[in-house]
Amino acid sequence: MGDFNAVKGAHERSSDCLPNTVAYQDFCDFIDATGFIEAPTVGLRYIWSGRLFMPSHVESRLDRALFSADFASHWHSIHSQALCHLTSDHSPLVLACSLPPSARRCFFRFLNMWILHLEFQEMVQSSWDSELSITCPIFWVMSKLKRLRNRLKIWNKSTLGNMDMMIMETHQELLDIQNLISSDGYTDDLFDKEVLAQAKINIALSRKSELLRQKSRVSWLQDGDRNTAFFHTLLRCKKKPLIISHLEINGSMVYDSAIIGQHIVDYFTQLFTGSQTSQLGIAAIEVILDHLVSDQHNAMLSRIPDDDEIITAVFQIDPYSSPGPDGFTSKYFQSCWSIKHDIWRAVRTFFERSYLLAGHNANTLILISKKEVVSTVADLRPIVMSNFLFKIISKVLATRLNIIAACYVSPNQFDFISGKSIHDCIMLGFEGVN
Repeated sequence: MGDFNAVKGAHERSSDCLPNTVAYQDFCDFIDATGFIEAPTVGLRYIWSGRLFMPSHVESRLDRALFSADFASHWHSIHSQALCHLTSDHSPLVLACSLPPSARRCFFRFLNMWILHLEFQEMVQSSWDSELSITCPIFWVMSKLKRLRNRLKIWNKSTLGNMDMMIMETHQELLDIQNLISSDGYTDDLFDKEVLAQAKINIALSRKSELLRQKSRVSWLQDGDRNTAFFHTLLRCKKKPLIISHLEINGSMVYDSAIIGQHIVDYFTQLFTGSQTSQLGIAAIEVILDHLVSDQHNAMLSRIPDDDEIITAVFQIDPYSSPGPDGFTSKYFQSCWSIKHDIWRAVRTFFERSYLLAGHNANTLILISKKEVVSTVADLRPIVMSNFLFKIISKVLATRLNIIAACYVSPNQFDFISGKSIHDCIMLGFEGVN
């Protein structure tokens, strides 16, 4: 790429020769016009922080890192590191910058590995059996889940602690015991200690594998070896920036997180909020279309579900699916089904009273990038994650609707219909062209 030997003045030269006045004046004018600033640079040969301090042996040709002041104002701990120079008399620069600490809340997420602990079931049962002065079944379940969240946080910190550190300590303990056996020979005491240490490290590794499996979202793998390397590889492949550091708004690049967040909220609020014109259009369509659902099918769709129907819906939900605002996965409910009576009452309450609490109907909106590089909010695709109790109700209704959907869907509809495939349309179109 060539050398860049421009300096800002004679104070950046260690030789007796003065720099070209026109060259350094043009360079200073360029920096002022573009609003660029210099990164504080620490190197093996000089220290550059605000003002340049140079030893006498440093050459006059300098390397520098320049970037816009608007960019720098939204980044944290910006500095450049001057590396040692080899074949050239210039030092390579490594620019380091990071986002400022985020003030986001740390939301609760249920970890499926907790189920493997011997104390888990007892701790959950003691928390769930504590009485509450609440009469609404739905609010009853929500309040107990909220109380359980707080207890799980404390229990996880005090009982499990740092998992990686526990694995290292247990592995070292097993290694010390085996070294003693190798030097002194087997004894009953050392044999018992070795068996106990092996059991502890196997349990710790199983918890680690379960945690990685939950994070990797592997749905097709049912059982098999404890393959943590496989899950680590999936996590590395799926790893993407979780923070939207910049976004193009009204033709200009914005780095302020508050402005970006408000812009995203306004965009999707306008996108998903129906206008008065659209509501009138829906009303006109309802007048034109006939009511196809019979009274018999309507009674089947709206009847109060029995115990078996709720149990089927609970155990059909993927145990590794992403949780909603409550933070609990379906794995928790499937493993702790002793709370089934409260779940039955809460689900039946919705079908009896035809209403949901505001918190129960809350959802978590997650933005997934459509492209490799996200530049505008239109490049983000939203998905919604619901509370598990809401998923049960949706699953019950979807299962019932699946039974009668073929009776009311147009015969030309192929996608998402049981017994039909969208590939049939492709084959029909291909035959029609021929």
